Amino acid sequence: MCGIAGYIRLSPASGDGASPATLLRMIQELRHRGPDDQGVTLLDRCTGRATDLAAGVTGPGMPHDVALGQCRFSIVDLSAAGHQPFWSADGLVCVTFNGEIYNHVELRSELEKLGHVFRSSSDTEVLVQAYRRWGTECFRRFVGFWAIALYDVSRRAVLLSRDRIGKAPLYVARHGGVLWFASEIPAILSATGRNGFAVREQAVADFMAHAWRDVRHQTFYEGIESFPNACFAWVRADGTFEPREYWRLPARRLSEREFPIEEAIGEFRRRLADAVAVRMRADVPIGFELSGGLDSSCLVAAAAGTGHRMNAYTVSFVGTSADEEHYARLVHERYRDSVDYTVLRLPTDHFWGEVDEYVGRIAEPFHAPNMLTNRTIWRMMAARGIRVSINGAAGDESWGGYFHDYYQPLLHQLAREGNLGQLVSNCRLFGEPVHKLWSATLLRRLGQALGQYNSAGDPAGGYLTSSFGSRPFPLPDELNPLRLRRSPGAGPARELDRMLVDHMGPWRMNYWLRSANPSYMSVPTELRCPFLDHRLVELAFTVPTTYLIRDGWLKWLPRAAMAEKLPPEIVWRKRKMGFPFPYEQWAIDSRAHFFGLVSGLDCPWVDQARLRRSYDRLARSNPLFLWRIMSLCLWWKKCVLGEALTCEPLRSAA
Repeated sequence: MCGIAGYIRLSPASGDGASPATLLRMIQELRHRGPDDQGVTLLDRCTGRATDLAAGVTGPGMPHDVALGQCRFSIVDLSAAGHQPFWSADGLVCVTFNGEIYNHVELRSELEKLGHVFRSSSDTEVLVQAYRRWGTECFRRFVGFWAIALYDVSRRAVLLSRDRIGKAPLYVARHGGVLWFASEIPAILSATGRNGFAVREQAVADFMAHAWRDVRHQTFYEGIESFPNACFAWVRADGTFEPREYWRLPARRLSEREFPIEEAIGEFRRRLADAVAVRMRADVPIGFELSGGLDSSCLVAAAAGTGHRMNAYTVSFVGTSADEEHYARLVHERYRDSVDYTVLRLPTDHFWGEVDEYVGRIAEPFHAPNMLTNRTIWRMMAARGIRVSINGAAGDESWGGYFHDYYQPLLHQLAREGNLGQLVSNCRLFGEPVHKLWSATLLRRLGQALGQYNSAGDPAGGYLTSSFGSRPFPLPDELNPLRLRRSPGAGPARELDRMLVDHMGPWRMNYWLRSANPSYMSVPTELRCPFLDHRLVELAFTVPTTYLIRDGWLKWLPRAAMAEKLPPEIVWRKRKMGFPFPYEQWAIDSRAHFFGLVSGLDCPWVDQARLRRSYDRLARSNPLFLWRIMSLCLWWKKCVLGEALTCEPLRSAA
């Protein structure tokens, strides 16, 4: 896991701003991602010459039109043999690479049998040798995540690629006769200047309405885009490229007859076990995030089966109703011989003390202030020597874990398909308590399923809506602080199968990955997510939807598959706590801090006077929507205007 950056001059006379000094400035902006090593390689497509610069060199270097740079966070092969940009032994391929190829052990063995000789134990060399053997077909063979820029001397061209799901970021932009690319947006802005790209107003409208951003590879900056996931592309001399897709989600789900339950359960166990096992390969300490929920508990149980001892960390919110530490402790007690267990207790709220650095690091508005709390957890793990954290992300998106989003579309689908057995079963058994046949609640749910689709859902007892379930409520014009000139685009599909695909693709999962990456990499910590293993994702999108939500249970198949390996209190509980955070109280307590920071700010989409008048009402009625407005203002000041988010909080913000 590292930070990569580079540029391609689009014609001999262009790109005066592209120089080794500029690239070193980009790498310095990414230094938090890779504190262990750095490198720069200059290449000339006309002459075929290349040179690797010594660390810190800022002169013009040799004549060149391609530059590759990297700052390294060493995880596999900590020696200098893993230095990047990395050259193949024959000098025909050079790559700068951010990510991990988890199946590098198996690929190395296969390549050695084919005659390849290795001079390091790094997964980077496996990537290069795989490309030398199979060309762009190598991407289909990788298990892992990656963002790469690879220079092929024989083609005199640069190849860009990202992993299937898009876990590794890669931003691209054309500016000043140069194609720039980097792992984070601030690195590109450090090369082009903060005002090199206009703000994309459509992104503002979409973020306010949906709480997501970077949808369909766009960002808040007009002209800075994400290179598409599951694609590769050769960059032409004029800087254009046509991404070619090498992977996509399964085209259709199988029926229960085609994929019997016991077969699906066995396949889930097998794929999960392998996804966890390959992610435990590292030459540095690894930790597991054990929340006490189903997903993280599944990962610890699967890891216990490898025979390796592991470090597990949980967070305790002592004295709150949302403290799940006792559930995490049950998992530890089940696997005491395999798990060293540590309870972390977070410090009191420190958001406003770190807001300047954090908003600048994220570089775009973000959905909730508790993202900084997540980073604090990773920092506490890193302070204990952990460099890799195994995390339960993506279990909800792939296996149907969000009630507010998925439950009613499932009922509607079951009614449409005539699957009355599962329809009645889900209506009766979902939530707490179980409802009697033909009770008022059961009849109401059946009516919703058979009638018109109601996007508001039916929050059953014991379930929290997702953070994205918070929508703007109607405000009188005199209180509405937003002055948007564009209408938001359409959100994810509302039909269940299509919604799941959208959430795993351009919507929810894409946003989670984009927002979380600069957060954990600013520690730095490498986050590994077994539920994002493409083999497990393919299974989740192949099994019938009735295996996702069944007999009143969300994520039914993982529960059934792990029932023998986890305490029943973990597997068979319906109350989904999520990550606890007191949004309403936090917003109320933050009023003076916030208005102290944005006093006099002229953000074009927020009426400050109306925001002051509506703040308290929004804090109590819709704190997450209020936060999106706050985040927009903070981003505008820090990232667009370039002004520090520091000041003394006001005594009164009335």
